[in-house]
Amino acid sequence: MNRILFICSTNTSLSPLAVAIAQNMLATEASLLTFHSAGTHAGKTARTATHTAIEYARLLGIDLASHRSRQISQEMINESQLVLCMSEEQFWFVKDEFNISKNVQLRMITEFSAQLGVREIADPLLGECTYDYAVEWLTKSLQGLFQHLQVTKA
Repeated sequence: MNRILFICSTNTSLSPLAVAIAQNMLATEASLLTFHSAGTHAGKTARTATHTAIEYARLLGIDLASHRSRQISQEMINESQLVLCMSEEQFWFVKDEFNISKNVQLRMITEFSAQLGVREIADPLLGECTYDYAVEWLTKSLQGLFQHLQVTKA
């Protein structure tokens, strides 16, 4: 597995942050994993990441200023081995709207972190939580994902 696609609604907050956090977590390791992001409702006009997402990524040493939102497409799914959604609404949108081949795993990002006790990553853009919580939940989910990938490779 080497291409992971993170999905959120607008591709301006959670999924770009997930890419930034994942890249930061693996920065010192040789990794064949690549990370990308898209939104279920990003639209045709590319937008920058939110100011707060850019600031959190900057604290991690990653520049999100050049990020531009992308609408999810069949091509993006076909090029990925793992598609991770932040919410059940996004999961079912992807499952219903796209052809998911046997070579692609469609999962919830929180499946990899049982200790969170949540099924979805709440969205700060909707006022569901603060960015602090979202970053914490993303980090714990990604730690679980990377642990899972190492275990399954053995």
